[in-house]
Amino acid sequence: MATTRTSTISADTRRTPAPQELDRRTLFRGIGAAGLLTATGILAVPLRASAADDSLKTAQTGLHGLDYYSGAIDGETGPETAAATKAFQKDRLLSVDGEPGPQTVAELKSVIGAVQGALDIEASGTFDDATAEAVTAFQTSEDGLEPTGRAGVETMKALDVERVREPVGGEPNAEISREDVIERAMFWVDDPRPYSMKKASPGIDGKQWRTDCSGFVSMAWNLRRSDGDTGTGTGQLPEVLERIEKDDLKPGDALLITPGANGQSYGHVVLFNGWTDDAQTEYEGLEQVGGSLDETTKRAISYPYDSGNGESYEPYRYPKITD
Repeated sequence: MATTRTSTISADTRRTPAPQELDRRTLFRGIGAAGLLTATGILAVPLRASAADDSLKTAQTGLHGLDYYSGAIDGETGPETAAATKAFQKDRLLSVDGEPGPQTVAELKSVIGAVQGALDIEASGTFDDATAEAVTAFQTSEDGLEPTGRAGVETMKALDVERVREPVGGEPNAEISREDVIERAMFWVDDPRPYSMKKASPGIDGKQWRTDCSGFVSMAWNLRRSDGDTGTGTGQLPEVLERIEKDDLKPGDALLITPGANGQSYGHVVLFNGWTDDAQTEYEGLEQVGGSLDETTKRAISYPYDSGNGESYEPYRYPKITD
C-alpha cells in the first residue's frame, strides 16, 4: 500500500474553474466538412473541425496501437470506434460511453506511456511509428508473440504492463485504505457528475452510485448496506460511522449534518481531504453538491462547513478505513 498522504495541504491546491473545453460529443463525432454558412452564402469549414478530427485520429491511433481498434484512422466516428472506446474504458474503469473525451484520451496516453517505458523508449504517450517498431522488435525477441507492432493482451502481459485495472477498494463493506478512499472519490471529482438525488452513475468500480452527497461518500468508502443499494442516506450514516474529534480528522473522514440537525428533510456530508492551514480553520473538501455548483467538487471549506447551519456539522469516521 502506498504511503498515506499528509493531512496538511497547500492552499494553492484549491479547485479553480477549468478553462472551457470543447464539448466531448463534438470532439468524438468531429464536425467533418460541414461548416458555417457565412453571410455571403459560402460554405466554410469551422476552425474546430480540424481540432476535432485530429483528436479522434489520436484516439483511434492509440486504440489501434493497443489492439482495441482495427478500423481506419480517419478522424470519423463509427460503430468500430465506439466499440473499441467502450472496451478500453471498461478495462480502465472509466465511464463507458464510447466517446474518447479528455479523460479517456488521458488514460490512453498513460497506458501507452507505460508500454513505452517498459520498452525503454521515450514515454511520449503517443503510439507513433517508433513505438510500433519497438513493439515489433520486442515481439520478435519473445517466444509465442506474433510481431504485429500492436501492444495487445499477450504483449502487455509479457511487458508486465497493466492492461485491465483492478477495482480500487475491493469488495463492498471491506476494509479500505485512506488512499483508496480518496482515489475512489477523485474518480468523480476529475470527471464531475451532475447532482441528483434520484439518478446514479458508475464509480471507479463500475458499479452504480447515487449522485448526491451521501451516494458520493458511500461510493468513496465502498459502503453498501444491501444489494442494489446506491448510497446510504445522511440520516442513516451515523449508524455505521464513528464520531471523532476535530484533531483526529484525516483524509477520507467526513463532516456530516443529519436531517434532524439541519432542521430539514435532508442532510449533507462532505469528505475531508486535509487542512489547508496550520490553524485548522479551513480544509479541502470533496463533495457532491447541488445549488450553484451542482456537481462533484473539490474546494476549500471553512471548518466545519461554510454555509447555513455550518456550525452543526460534526466530524465522523468510517470504521472500515485502515490507517
